[in-house]
Formats: sequence, structure tokens, C-alpha cells
Amino acid sequence: MRKLFGILTAALLVATGLLAATIPASSSPAGPGPNSGEFSAWTKVLSGGSEIKFYAKYPQLDQKIQFMVQDANGVYQQIAWKRVSEGDLAADGSYLGLQNQIYLIRTYQLKEGKNRVRILVDGKVVWGTKTYSWQGDSGTGSNTASLSYPACDTDKVQPLTVLADKNWQTYSYNCTTDRQKPEVALAYDPPANNLEPCKLIETSPERVRYADLTTGFPRSTNAYRLPDGEHKIAVIPIQWPDFKGEADIMDTLKPAAKKVDDWYQIYTRGNVSFDWEFYDGWITLPDESSNYSQSEAQQNTGQWSEENTSIIDYFWNTALAASDPYVDFTGVDMVFFILPTTQDVVAEFNLWPPGTNSFQTDEGPIQRGYTPGSFHFRDGNEVWMFWIHEMQHYFKMPDLYWVDQNSVKRAERTMPGPMQGFDMMTNQGGVTKSLNGWLMWLAGWADDKELYCLTPDSFQETSFEITTIDKTDTSLKSVILKLSDTSAVVIESRRKTVFDSQVEQRSRDGVFVYHVDTSIGHGEGPLTILAPEGRTLVTSLTEFQNQTALDAVLYEGNSIDIAGYHITVNQSKAFSDVVSISKIAGWVPGTDPTYVCHTKANRDLSKEYALSCPIVY
Repeated sequence: MRKLFGILTAALLVATGLLAATIPASSSPAGPGPNSGEFSAWTKVLSGGSEIKFYAKYPQLDQKIQFMVQDANGVYQQIAWKRVSEGDLAADGSYLGLQNQIYLIRTYQLKEGKNRVRILVDGKVVWGTKTYSWQGDSGTGSNTASLSYPACDTDKVQPLTVLADKNWQTYSYNCTTDRQKPEVALAYDPPANNLEPCKLIETSPERVRYADLTTGFPRSTNAYRLPDGEHKIAVIPIQWPDFKGEADIMDTLKPAAKKVDDWYQIYTRGNVSFDWEFYDGWITLPDESSNYSQSEAQQNTGQWSEENTSIIDYFWNTALAASDPYVDFTGVDMVFFILPTTQDVVAEFNLWPPGTNSFQTDEGPIQRGYTPGSFHFRDGNEVWMFWIHEMQHYFKMPDLYWVDQNSVKRAERTMPGPMQGFDMMTNQGGVTKSLNGWLMWLAGWADDKELYCLTPDSFQETSFEITTIDKTDTSLKSVILKLSDTSAVVIESRRKTVFDSQVEQRSRDGVFVYHVDTSIGHGEGPLTILAPEGRTLVTSLTEFQNQTALDAVLYEGNSIDIAGYHITVNQSKAFSDVVSISKIAGWVPGTDPTYVCHTKANRDLSKEYALSCPIVY
């Protein structure tokens, strides 16, 4: 077992004349498939000089393509990979799931200094080593310049009117943003900051029933909550006599662990870290894979049934017994077993110790751990996302999606959650993979200086400059506007991060406004993203999936009126936004909302759909 070290870095030397490395392909079929053209791979710097794109064109059958970046220790780390198998081809031999039918593409955000990159095919360098020098804004210097908007954007609102998908009520867009002429910012004149009134008390039935995953205060004191600090994780590949694992599994697992480290460093503000130990090889279970079979329906509709938990108990007892002679479990807080990534024995969920069971090893009990199913190794559902999301539950963070719409339980043409696509705790494979400031505060990770509380009793009209949530300093990140003892609106600044989907689409660079309701608990939709008046659903793209999400980001000049308050974005800078909050003269309680959202009351898109929000004040 070895501990993973290294910090992923990158660079940019403005390169000229890109000549793609080529690998011969055989004769072409009728459609776009592996035989339709010659494989080629290359990298290209994007305008602005802060990002590059990796390209692989016409991937060949069973060739492993890897996009690699050199870290601070000089070791090349994999940021993406693809192996086209027969299952990735249609019946006519054409590609399934590639961009523009024939490309594998990834965007990489460059770091300051030199960034060395390579593209490998079957372990051999076919493009590179290329060196790039970062040309953008580091986010640590001047933040006075306004955020750049595309030429297609104007000072006037551009409503989306072309229906792209009637079933999902998504609309197409020609411009990645929709700014308006901004209002002049109010003077900075807030009342004294006192966070206590904004500690909304959770009254949800889920909190009363489980006393476990939390959406509001008081903070969880559950004995099973993993404390902050460093935690030791043992990563152990497990195979069966009749289903063997891949020789190169560590090429996937070690970069995934590094990404988990980076994410937790940012969103826990360094309060949580991990000591990874990898068993470099495969441990074989004593019996056939059929003894461990769990269907997707069984895992999602009968998770705590005797049938399901008995298989989990059997797996963990057997896997730990098989591992014990080879692995030292001294000080291990969590065990992450890894199954062969192409297995179909365990479906789109995971095996974990049910409840708070303990499983014995020679060095002591193991209470926490996960085993991802086949879903978490499919394109677009990488294991690092799964590890981050599921470990959040050990810190008592709630699911923000509706649990009755998870997996096989999901109703047709129904939104799966009120924050769909906007948070790591709603769908980890979505576009935005950050953690919202409310949960960071609830976990005790955000510094008090990063939040500001406004209440009806002490409200004063004012502006705030809020820094993007991923910045780890103590500058202001979240403004909480309390509306009642169990509800508030939270205003935050966001910019695309290295964790987010890198596909070019409707921009997520702007302000997020979301509603918090602590009378609603884990898995029932306690947080709801709010969109400006007239906004619609759009197709939200990840590298491998099309998802439906609300067009909710506030760009410069956009505003939301809620509960008699007017929230507007006055200026967007490189990594912050200036927002003004004022009272609406003559506002009448019960007025129909102009903002747009999805709750359980309007999540069914098969019914008559109106651009509205059931949250009324």
C-alpha cells in the first residue's frame, strides 16, 4: 500500500503550429465509427489563455486514450480517459456518446507557471510533451475588471422562445449568457452582522425521525458523524474468481483520490483531509460473483430490506476476511472496495455497511466504507464524484434531490430535484459540483466572516461584494436574507471550477440565488434554486450526458424579487459579484411570484407547465 502524494498543476507556453499525432485506421463504414477516419490527437489553447482543450478524433476500438497533465512532483496525472468498446458502438458500428459524433474532448483549466501535457494511447505518448504558459487572471491579483461577456449578449433581456425538447420543456439558446443593463449599486451600508438569527431551526419530520442528516440548526451531534481532521482511507480492489479486474485500475483510482483531496481542501476550508493507502493489486474473493448480485431495483427500492442488507453483510465480512492477510487496517477510518469496472454484478448503486454495523479485522473494527457499482465507472459518472458525495453523508450532509425520484423510482418527465445540476449534493454528475455556502456553514467549515445575515427586523438597503464560493480566504461568500424562522434566501457568487463540467454551454459564471426551508429535510428538497422572471429549462451538458436544468444563473443586470425584497447584480468581476438588496415599495404579501423554481408541486413536466414557483410569500 502506498500513500498518494502530489498536487495537480499545469502551465501554458503559447504554441504555434499544431500537428496532430496519427495512428492508421482501417477502411471506413457508412457511418461515423472507428473505421470512418484516421485517429488523431492534439491540444489547443483557448482564447484568453487560461484553458486548453484536449482532442481525440476517431478513437479506435479497444485503444485506451489518456489525457495527462504533469503535477508538482513531475508525475503525469490522468485527467480523463476513454476506451471505446463494442458496447460504445451502435448496431451499424457508429459511435455512441462522443461529442460531434467523433470526438473525445476535455477542457483543462491551466494553473500559473508551466503546464506540461501529453496524450497517451495504450500507454504510449502520441501527442506531447507540450508545454503551455498560463495567460489569464490568477484570481489572486486585481479583481477590478468586469467579467467578459460574449458579443452575442446585449443590454436587453433575450427570452428563449425556441422549444428544443417538448417532452422536457427545454429551450435552445444562441448566447451563453443573458445580461441586462445593470442598476447602479447601492451604497455599502449593511447593519451590524449577527449570524445567530440566521441559524434556521430544522423542524423537518426527517430530522425528528432520524436525528441524522441535517438541513438546519442545531448542528448535528450524531455520534456517527465523522469528525473534522485527517482520515485514513484504504482503497482495495476486489475481484471474483469468475470476473477479474483490470491491470491498470490505479490509473483511474489515484487521480480520482487527488481530485477528492482538492475538492475537500476547498469546500471544507482545509478542515477535512485524507491519508490514502492503496493496495496495488487485486484481492480475489473465495466464491463466485453470483453470490453478491444486487439489482438496481433491489438496491434502490429495498435498500434496508433483509434481502439487500444480508448481501451487504456477506460482502463486507467476506471482502475484509480476504483482505486482512494483505492489508494493515491500523487506524483506517474508511474502506473503499473497488470492483472490476466492467462488472454487472452490482448495479447502479453501491455496497456499504448497513446502518452503523461494525465489521471486524485483525486490527480492529471497520464502520465506514463504500463500494461503487457499475454506474460509477460509466462515462460521466466518475468514481471521484461518488466518493465526494457519499463521504459528505458521514459529515451529516443531506441529499438535496428528491429521494422518491432516485434511479428506478424516478417518474417519467419529472425533475429529480429542486437544485438539479447546481450542487454536489443533488447530482454529483451534474454541471456544477461545488458545495453551497449554507451547507458549508452548517457543517462548521465556512468561517463566520464568509457569511452575512440580514433579517426583517434589522434590514437596511445595501450592496455587497461577494467572492466566488470556491475561494478559501475569509472574504464574504454568502449573504443570507432571513424570511422566517425556517426559511431564507441565500445569495452566492460562482465561477466555473476544475471540478465542473468543461463543456461549453449556458454559462454558470454569475450569481446563484437559492431558497432554504428547514421545515423540509434530507431527500425532500430543502434547498431550491431560483431563476429570474421568464427563465426556462435548458439542456445542461456534461461531457457524456444531456441533463435538464433550470436556466437559473443571474448575470450582470439580472434580478429576483422575493418576499418584498429586490435582489439585483450590479457588476460581475473576474471572481466576485456586486449585488444590491432593497425593499420593494408597496409589496403585498401573497403576491404571485415572478421568479421561477421547481418544487414537488410543479416538478411533473408532463402536466401543463408554467414558468412559475410554488414558493409564495
